Amino acid sequence: MKEFIKWTYKNELIMPLYADSIKWNNNILEIDLSYEKSSNKPIKLIFDDIVYSYKVIDESYAADFWIDSVEKYYPFYYNYNSEELYYFKKKNEHITNDKIIHFAVIAVDCVVEIFTSAFPKIYVN
Repeated sequence: MKEFIKWTYKNELIMPLYADSIKWNNNILEIDLSYEKSSNKPIKLIFDDIVYSYKVIDESYAADFWIDSVEKYYPFYYNYNSEELYYFKKKNEHITNDKIIHFAVIAVDCVVEIFTSAFPKIYVN
């Protein structure tokens, strides 16, 4: 996870999280996370600013985000200058916003990468 920075939330979320649902609705990306698969959804991320692109890697292994032990796990990371973001900007020159955030959600069962103009809102039950 070189070059990525932990996005810290006021309540440290250190337990591994599962992605229960990922929804795109009315230009808003919502990600529901829980501590156990299909349990109550104690965490909701809402990206309601500009989302340029997102992708879901539907497996627990993604080379760029590999975590080799549970002790090193953390669910949220970001980067303003990732290699993927560089190529995205180069390919989409019509996007003139210089401040695009490459945000990553690391769940036990998938990795979600989002190119967005702002950090998400987070709701914890």
